[in-house]
Amino acid sequence: MKLDITGSTVSRAIHSLLTLAVTVSICICLPLVAHGQGISSNPEAASIFQQGLDAYEDGDYGMASRRFQIALNSYPLHDKTTAAWIMAGKALYLAGDYDDAADILDDLIQTYPASRYASEALALVTYAREMQMAGSDRESINLGILLPMDGDARSLTQSIFDGIHLAVNDFNSSPGAGDLKVRMVFRESSGDSTQTTRSVRELVDEDVHLFIGPLYSQEALTAAAVAEQERIVMIAPLATDEEVSEDRDYVYQANPTLEMRGRLMARMAVTGLRHERFGVIAEFDNAVSERMAEGFQDEIRVLGGEIDFVDLLPGSNSWFRLQDRLIPDSLLNIDAIYMPIAGGNAPTLVKGALDSFDRMGVPVRILGNKEFHDLPSKSQPSTYHTVYTTDFLLDPENAALELFKLRYAGLEQGEPTTLTYVGYDVTRFVLQQLLGERDVRKALDRSGFYQGLGVRINFAGGHVNEAMYYLRYRNAELEVIR
Repeated sequence: MKLDITGSTVSRAIHSLLTLAVTVSICICLPLVAHGQGISSNPEAASIFQQGLDAYEDGDYGMASRRFQIALNSYPLHDKTTAAWIMAGKALYLAGDYDDAADILDDLIQTYPASRYASEALALVTYAREMQMAGSDRESINLGILLPMDGDARSLTQSIFDGIHLAVNDFNSSPGAGDLKVRMVFRESSGDSTQTTRSVRELVDEDVHLFIGPLYSQEALTAAAVAEQERIVMIAPLATDEEVSEDRDYVYQANPTLEMRGRLMARMAVTGLRHERFGVIAEFDNAVSERMAEGFQDEIRVLGGEIDFVDLLPGSNSWFRLQDRLIPDSLLNIDAIYMPIAGGNAPTLVKGALDSFDRMGVPVRILGNKEFHDLPSKSQPSTYHTVYTTDFLLDPENAALELFKLRYAGLEQGEPTTLTYVGYDVTRFVLQQLLGERDVRKALDRSGFYQGLGVRINFAGGHVNEAMYYLRYRNAELEVIR
């Protein structure tokens, strides 16, 4: 699927004009019905019209506009005439051909002023004219967006796309953007590596300066290989597999990898908390838990700390029986124990692990990951002075956050999701870097710490985000310590 949206004036209004059954801005249009009664059908014209709809659904707007115009111009008046007319205008608009889109829609209004499509066409003409003006004297930054559109991924894609779109609109309307504007080009990623590869190469053909996506690590691995080969910058917003950017010059990960999460916790433990001796408990054959534990151990050794023991649990049930595996007296000289817990029932496992320490009665400090965030009971983790990291946190006292929520509510989209904030923060971070440096790689390599609405970003001269939030439980309360 393809989508090309340009300029600061693009809003939910134009999205609703380009879609019918739903308001999702990257959805496809449903077939349009006849524009009036008593008009005969034309099977051949209807077939060509359907070909146009199929091309529109596939995102091939150039082909779609040509099919619709054939259905419009090659046959006498039929029951798809005005439908083909307005769909041709929509396809031309999405293809970025604003001149022709405005002209063909003007013709529709003049020819059929009483058509039920006339008001829609008039609004589209207005937007097309504005886009012509907006694009006349500003340098374009072509931002690719590579996201999945299959199955359950549609809702996730919509959430992150909403954030990206808002960030682009903010940038394009900001006086600080100067002579720059952002042009968004959408392509569909897929679990099918062939489709993802094709989509990345289509982005290259569109002369995008960089692209954001895909969502998942497996798709990101495929896209990263092509991005590196084509020498186009890719920013993976969610992928945590370190192989996505490992040994690559053009690929960046905005979400800290699993290994990096362990390393960051180790840095806080040694340089922030001033601890020296550690234990590590992780779950064997749980890739998330193991990779974070490995990163922690490696960084502790780099920083000169000591790992007294590493216990790999045979299964998740072992978190409930840690007292059967650990000797309480052996923990007395340990400064802290790192326990990266992961899985679908992680909150239950965290509670089970804390209960195990309650039974042992040893007040050792516990270090954790985001699964320790905002536990129902604050007093139990406070007993162990628990400190943990998380990649996402909203500050309820942030005025900018409240403004963002009000803007989003104005779009009638309900509450923004975590992915909405991720899309907004990652895009805003990237665009800010391009204000002073057009070379995307140089801009990212020189970028510093960025505090978004919910996400922190700091590539620190590398290709993996090294910024997270650090929180602790103390006196039955939860507080941010860094």
